[in-house]
Amino acid sequence: MARSKNRKKRKKHIQNTGSDFSETSFLKKQARHLPLETCYITEEWESAKKAVVAVTRKHTNGNLSGAFFIVDLLCEGIRDAFFIFNESSETVKKVLIQDGEFEFQECEYELVHNIIWGAVEFAAGIGLKPYKDFARIKYMLAEDNDEIEFIDIDFGMNGRPVVLLEEDNNQYSLINRLNKTIGKDNFDIMSIEDYGDIFDSEDYENIPEKSIFKKELQSMFGEKISEHKFDIFYDIMSMSEEDLTDEIFIKNLKKSEESAFDFIEIFYNSLKGGDETDEFTQQFLTETIPETQFDIEEKYLNFGNLQDISPYFDNPEFKKDYMEAEQYLAKDKWNILKYLERLLKKYPDNPVFLTLYFIKLSDTKKFKKYYFDIENAYNKFSDYLFLKIIYAQTLILENKTDEVPEVFNNQFNLQKLYPERSVFHITELFALYGFLVKYNIEIGEIEIAEDFFNAIKKFEEKGDPLIIEDLYLNIIEAKTQYIEENIMEEDDL
Repeated sequence: MARSKNRKKRKKHIQNTGSDFSETSFLKKQARHLPLETCYITEEWESAKKAVVAVTRKHTNGNLSGAFFIVDLLCEGIRDAFFIFNESSETVKKVLIQDGEFEFQECEYELVHNIIWGAVEFAAGIGLKPYKDFARIKYMLAEDNDEIEFIDIDFGMNGRPVVLLEEDNNQYSLINRLNKTIGKDNFDIMSIEDYGDIFDSEDYENIPEKSIFKKELQSMFGEKISEHKFDIFYDIMSMSEEDLTDEIFIKNLKKSEESAFDFIEIFYNSLKGGDETDEFTQQFLTETIPETQFDIEEKYLNFGNLQDISPYFDNPEFKKDYMEAEQYLAKDKWNILKYLERLLKKYPDNPVFLTLYFIKLSDTKKFKKYYFDIENAYNKFSDYLFLKIIYAQTLILENKTDEVPEVFNNQFNLQKLYPERSVFHITELFALYGFLVKYNIEIGEIEIAEDFFNAIKKFEEKGDPLIIEDLYLNIIEAKTQYIEENIMEEDDL
């Protein structure tokens, strides 16, 4: 698409951001009064559809101030801009060649002017703003009016914006923004490799955007992309801003459906800024569980009976009573609390039945009333993991979440919490990490909660799938709440 000649009627899309340094005052009040000196542009900028340009102005002392712009002629407009003040010409040249990535040539100011202001206009037309520092560095340029010769520059390709997927940047944030501003059918996506082959193709407009997008994802993550997940991912990334913020749609997120959960995962990641990385996308599309800092190797876990590795079960009579108590718990008899109270009197120095007692209390409305009893029990058996967890739960109920880390000696890893032990039972891992998922959700650390969740999800089949399901629903609920709160904040602006 060529640049519009009707420049006087062009709307202003740039807001003055200001600065806390005197450079800004110089730029606004003096820069345009200095005579233009040499301008530079990268060679082959027309075929690359990307230009790095520099505009210099000369001070009375012979030094130069220079403005440098990275311009995307395909879509984004001004991607970067920076400024150097009152430096020697040698310094300016060093800035141009410092990384050796580009070859520069001198050019007329009129060319630079039309490229920069034309790119700003093109990007504004598709809802994109220039790099934030452009608001002040633009004063190194002449005013955009009819005094500057108009040069017809083509932006986009065949009149359409093109998102160019780079080797280290797959542009998910940009794609998501364009989906919202102009819709998925009004721009194209291609890789650097495809760009050279397709540029002169008469069939370019017929290449499906979705196919190009999928090809790029497969080249990144391999062929093991879930077709079902890809379709959901693409559809969600293509949704308009109106659809994303629709009140009815947001309410429907709470439905227990896989597609709704997938939307929450993607939209939450987008709101948090993670859409600019490949990590989440890879895990989502390939359905892999990421490694976390809280992972524990399987060789340190026991999947048999807890009684066989716990020192609290050394007494044969105690072990027998425990097995009978488990049967009572399974039947969920109404008098189980009285049954456990008798066992507490029989084994006052063993925390196992005490823990079962408090767990059973947690199913009643009386649990919170027993806070001081639980605290006393914890003080007596402070090294027993399951009692630690129960006490930490009561701290949360008492609005004392800041005291929780101290219960675990500020160690949320089983091996660091019990360095003297070489093996742990799977129920210990699920109990601790399951609690830490909910604790971190409570304090607003959803990403950390996910790390603990992923650390035990690896053992879902050998552990308890029902616990995994419950924890996942807790995470989804927390993410849904985050989405709703952020949508409301945006609506209030």
